[in-house]
Amino acid sequence: MGSIVFLSRMIPEEHREWVEQNRIDGMFGSAIALQKKLLKGFDTLVGEELIVCNAEPIGNYPQHFRQRRVEAFRYDHRQAGGAQDYNVGFDNLIGIKQKSMEQGVLRTLEEIQRNRPVSALILYSPALYFLNAAYRFGTAHPEVHICLIVPDLPDFGDLSRQVNLKTRLLQKMQNSVIDRAFSRFNSMVFLTRQTADYLHWTDRPYVVVEGIADVPECPETEQGGVPTIVYTGTTHRQFGVPVLAQAFSLIQDEQVRLVICGQGDYDEELRRMAQRDSRLDFPGVVSHEQALALQQQAAVLVNPRQNIGEYTKYSFPSKTMEYMVTGVPVAAYRLDGMPEEYFDYLNCPKDNSPQALADTITALLHLTPAQRREMGERAKRFVLQEKNPTKQVEKIVRMIRGN
Repeated sequence: MGSIVFLSRMIPEEHREWVEQNRIDGMFGSAIALQKKLLKGFDTLVGEELIVCNAEPIGNYPQHFRQRRVEAFRYDHRQAGGAQDYNVGFDNLIGIKQKSMEQGVLRTLEEIQRNRPVSALILYSPALYFLNAAYRFGTAHPEVHICLIVPDLPDFGDLSRQVNLKTRLLQKMQNSVIDRAFSRFNSMVFLTRQTADYLHWTDRPYVVVEGIADVPECPETEQGGVPTIVYTGTTHRQFGVPVLAQAFSLIQDEQVRLVICGQGDYDEELRRMAQRDSRLDFPGVVSHEQALALQQQAAVLVNPRQNIGEYTKYSFPSKTMEYMVTGVPVAAYRLDGMPEEYFDYLNCPKDNSPQALADTITALLHLTPAQRREMGERAKRFVLQEKNPTKQVEKIVRMIRGN
């Protein structure tokens, strides 16, 4: 069997310092984390057959990044001293970036094909430059199995964006590109079962991989002396942050603290709330490592995303999976896109009211630390045993190999 190419959007460790020095705004932390877990599974199951072709997810020059040119280089994602992976070079200038990335990806795929014939190409995300490059590569090499991983649907990718005429026209153009590319693809990976219905892919090969659970990236730490409720993630209104803030205001215990980390369209209101209530701490954006440490030290973790809007059918809440791995009890809503098996390990409010969320959190805070730890460890065992990198990626490997 030939090589398996994983088309990724990550920051190689060798390039991280350069990217950090030149970026003007944020990175796609959760998406990068999921890709790393996918790679861990592929490394375990296919080993040296895997080659990474990577296009860095940096912002456009000059608005969001200080450098116009991203140079191509070879590297080893395993950090084992080799250099079999490829980082794609491209012109980062807004307006020509997408076409430059497409051409860079296609050139790199053709170079890999010349050196180590490709049997399967796996794309992470339906980014247009990935779709166009993969379509052109697949047309030239029809023997290659092309598999697309769909972490988010393009129509629901940015819930904070206003949907105006320009947005609708862009979506229409984007969907036409997607339809053409899909005609050449062989299989797909979805985070929810309903996504197959939305993309009309029910009669073609696909698997559902809701997310991937892996051991925490930071050492386990004990909960601090003050019971703390923690949310780390995007602070957009659509993600339920106002409901969490209102629910906390209904909890009268002066010894309880709420920490909200992140960035979004509700930030100004959170700052005003923090000035009025000293129990609320809103530090804004923190590093991934800081977020993990806060999660480990929490008494309760909350994902306030509610089951409102069509997008909940097509997006698995990666935040909930991340929380469950910590061994801390999780309060979260029942979402259409989540399989029923998860709700045995989550604490769900009875309705969408702030009072219902406050009641759920309060019930968890009233448990003893030992009871909370037992509850959290039960959820942790479930995701680490059933949703680990090897088990989840095995579904993908079996599909592309036709097993």
